[in-house]
Amino acid sequence: MGGEGTLTRIRGRTGATGKFADSTLNHKYLAYLPLPTPLMMDLTLHTPRLRLRELVFDDAEFILGLLNSPGWLTYIGDRQVRTAEAAKAYLEQGPIRSYRENGFGLMIAVRQSDGKPVGVCGLLRRSDLPCPDLGFALLPEFAGMGYGTEMARAMLQDGRTRLGYQTIFAITMPENHRSIRLLGKIGFKFLEHFSFADNPEVLLLYEYRHPVI
Repeated sequence: MGGEGTLTRIRGRTGATGKFADSTLNHKYLAYLPLPTPLMMDLTLHTPRLRLRELVFDDAEFILGLLNSPGWLTYIGDRQVRTAEAAKAYLEQGPIRSYRENGFGLMIAVRQSDGKPVGVCGLLRRSDLPCPDLGFALLPEFAGMGYGTEMARAMLQDGRTRLGYQTIFAITMPENHRSIRLLGKIGFKFLEHFSFADNPEVLLLYEYRHPVI
């Protein structure tokens, strides 16, 4: 279980740009870090229309289609996944590995009405950032139906209640207007322009802070 945490200063990654390039983060952006969480074991989240669960190798065909969809290729990047076997390798090296190491990761969202997968959503661990960031993607035929908002809100709630994070980030390209609108709708605020240490591309960094009760 995510336990009570402590405020911790985190060293920035060499080469990163933005606030997190500093050797020590400004106290305003200190992360409320929970104690280590257990492995994800059959975790399932529910929204009014969706069920979110861990990705498994049987989801390889879905992942193959999602990673080669126009939106993923344009706004996330080409992962060079062209076969079902390559999709299984992506799952093992990405989401499944993250479940083991972090206790969270991208999850598949399926409709409760018919079990049809619509997309993925989850928290991601990046060495450039002090807290997880929210990632999400939908198959094109399910865009504009509110599924992205549903699954993103469920993931934010899990990040707070199960994992104990007060702050969650999100990263998007400046031209990804649909994602920017979704982030604003669920309470994210623009923080700064940001680049990863190993990529000079300028991205938009958003921050969500759970209300303190």
